[in-house]
Amino acid sequence: MKISRNFAFELWNAIYGDEVLVSDCFGDMIYKEDYGDTKTKRRQPGKKAYHYGWTIDHILPISKGGDESLNNLEIMHWMNNQEKSDKTS
Repeated sequence: MKISRNFAFELWNAIYGDEVLVSDCFGDMIYKEDYGDTKTKRRQPGKKAYHYGWTIDHILPISKGGDESLNNLEIMHWMNNQEKSDKTS
C-alpha cells in the first residue's frame, strides 16, 4: 500500500493531535509538514540545521507477515525507518 499524504496526516493527528514538532519512538525530532521529506533541513532557534522528515513504518514488516492495520503502523523519522528496514526491533 502506498501511504497517501492525507492518510499520514490523519495518523499524525490521531497520535499527536495539534503538535507540529514531536519526537519519534527513537527520540529523534520530526516536523508534521515534513512527511516524506528527506532533503529539507530546518533550523530551530539556537540549534543546528536538522532533517525533520518522517515516514510511516510497519512495526512488523510486510515481508515478515505484517499487515496494513493501524496497530501495525507507527510514525518514525525517515532515517530511523530506513535503518530499521525489515527488522522487527
